Amino acid sequence: MRDVRLCQVVVMGAVMACAAQAHAKQKVASEAQESQAAAQEAAALERRRRIAAETRSQLAGTAWTLEFKPYRSTDASTAPFTDELTFEDGKVSSKRFGNAGYAPSAYSVNVQGATPLWETMQVKEGEGTMTWSGELYGEAMGGILTKRPSDPEKQAEHFQFTGALISQAKPAPEEPLQPPAATATISPTAPSATEEQLPQPAPESDSEEASPPSAAVAPQDPHLRGGFPQAGHPSERNLT
Repeated sequence: MRDVRLCQVVVMGAVMACAAQAHAKQKVASEAQESQAAAQEAAALERRRRIAAETRSQLAGTAWTLEFKPYRSTDASTAPFTDELTFEDGKVSSKRFGNAGYAPSAYSVNVQGATPLWETMQVKEGEGTMTWSGELYGEAMGGILTKRPSDPEKQAEHFQFTGALISQAKPAPEEPLQPPAATATISPTAPSATEEQLPQPAPESDSEEASPPSAAVAPQDPHLRGGFPQAGHPSERNLT
């Protein structure tokens, strides 16, 4: 009986160990999948940001000609028309609607899938708003324009437009490289102006130079020894 219980305990321990090991493997696999998904999402976000930056750079300083036609049957009362858009200094302006009072407005660039999309809204006081949404395809674009009047009793108008690039900002010319400034070369034998002004030493003669005169020595008085008067000195005679 004791052996049976011991076997049961061993089996239960093995089962629990296998379950724990399987759970650990599943957790590791789940974390790896989450890490991979996060990396893919970060890469996709970076790709969208790069495309958006390239699109803004591509739109800067460009002009486009657009053709409009009603987008819905309810807008069929408006005849097709043309317009010219200009992207400059971070804003987009419409020649047709600018003359009607809609001021230039800043625009944003987003990316849907791999297609860049620019958007903006222009306002005219007392009239309403216009919402632009356009997709860029190289040197062509297409999108939707929606006019919403300020009067709530009036219906909004929707137009579909297609356009083509007509002008593009020219890149600034590169400045030519300036040659390096010439450096003055100094001859090793030619004396400089400072050296020419310095006095030059006199050339040495073959004869020996006379030694400078020594200081004159006073004649020694024979009656003085060690600086004191001796016997027979006139000064001593005067004292007696």
